[in-house]
Amino acid sequence: LVLYDNGRKAQIDVVAITKKCIYVIESKNIKSNLEVLDDGTIIRNYSKYKRGFKNPITQNDEHKVVLNNILKKEKIRMPKKYLVVLTNNESYITYKSNNKSIREKVLRNDKLVSYIKKNNKNKIYFIKEEKIKRISDSILKYIK
Repeated sequence: LVLYDNGRKAQIDVVAITKKCIYVIESKNIKSNLEVLDDGTIIRNYSKYKRGFKNPITQNDEHKVVLNNILKKEKIRMPKKYLVVLTNNESYITYKSNNKSIREKVLRNDKLVSYIKKNNKNKIYFIKEEKIKRISDSILKYIK
């Protein structure tokens, strides 16, 4: 999904709209193990070597700017969560951070459904299916 707004572009892997929250998901098929540090830095571990790569949390921050502008223009107010999901079952995550907000941003694909259920359970906000369709249609208008 590539969205354009005011000369800015966001290439978003997944936008999932539930009755209680919008989830923006940056998926990564990484066949290595990751360390997530306090400041959100993510390090890939290849056996005895460590390598950097474009930080998917930073990518989601870029998506956030574009999507928030679009939702503001469309007068859509709804909670949003920006997640990085590892899709390769052979990789694992080591959190070197006790920062809850950082730990919640990066998860494995097998934890996604339980994360969404838990997150939605705590939300008072609730919209009807017709509004989900309206939100989807409003976002899709910004694809070129």
